[in-house]
Amino acid sequence: MCKLIIITGPMFSGKITELQRLFSREEIAQRKSICFKPDMDQRYS
Repeated sequence: MCKLIIITGPMFSGKITELQRLFSREEIAQRKSICFKPDMDQRYS
């Protein structure tokens, strides 16, 4: 089963926290997952 989850919202609404929570759940369940960001976002390496 494949899922695409998109997390949107204004600044300081907990988007990153929710993404980390979801990603951690996938790791605990030992399921394959991928997290990516747009190329134009140069804030982090």
